[in-house]
Amino acid sequence: MSPNNYSGMISPFRILALLCTVSFFIISVSAVTVTISPDHIEEGDQITAEISGLEDGANLALRMESSIECDNKSDFNYQTDTLVFPFALNSPRLIFTASPVTEAGIAATDGDTIKRMTQRTSTGSVSIIQNLGTIPIGAIDYIKVFGTTVEASNLVDIALELSGSKEGPDSGSIVFGLQGITDGSAMVSISVNGSEITRQHIVIGNPGVRGDFNENGYVDIGDVARVAHMAVGLVDKDLRADFNCDGNVDTADAARIAWYYVGKIQQL
Repeated sequence: MSPNNYSGMISPFRILALLCTVSFFIISVSAVTVTISPDHIEEGDQITAEISGLEDGANLALRMESSIECDNKSDFNYQTDTLVFPFALNSPRLIFTASPVTEAGIAATDGDTIKRMTQRTSTGSVSIIQNLGTIPIGAIDYIKVFGTTVEASNLVDIALELSGSKEGPDSGSIVFGLQGITDGSAMVSISVNGSEITRQHIVIGNPGVRGDFNENGYVDIGDVARVAHMAVGLVDKDLRADFNCDGNVDTADAARIAWYYVGKIQQL
């Protein structure tokens, strides 16, 4: 083999070093274990995320996602109460998204102060990033999101994420309550260094089955047909079928419930 050909190849030693680096990263992340419970609460009840094997310097992210029914009201509020951390978070930040809205904002306690930011939008979506000071071991009084939905929308989709560089004990429990949803659900997940470790779907109160228009307890072909009929104007539109929250029931909503019915998506 000529020197020119050999110089264009990757050294086996470099490949080995790369594999060792990747293996170390995978092992570091997979060594973290997380359990989130319970899977059913009432509004205000505590949710616990038990974490073990989390090294100092790891980037930890707690994320909560919900679709909030506005009950024909334009304003919504959603918050975590007494968020207790068993370790400190350095360089923490909050990320909040909401749609479809005309405006939305976030307020969070940061030591003895309250940081608040509101954003107006003409696109129907809001995305806010708020940096905080170091969060010590202990409790954050609350993190609150709020806003106004677009006209005629009965649902708003929100996502709230708190992340930062962990410092302190390797194990402990994050504990918090949720306010703002009486009957519904939330998806809570924990990620470490950008990789999701676990997620838990939590039912809140006694919500009906979304998409169950014939009220038989589950989504079936009859519900799929009904939304299709709404989309083409054969029956009156019911905004509970506005699954993409754009203020209308159309073919996109009919397609979504059809995909849900056949198992291609897991959530309406």
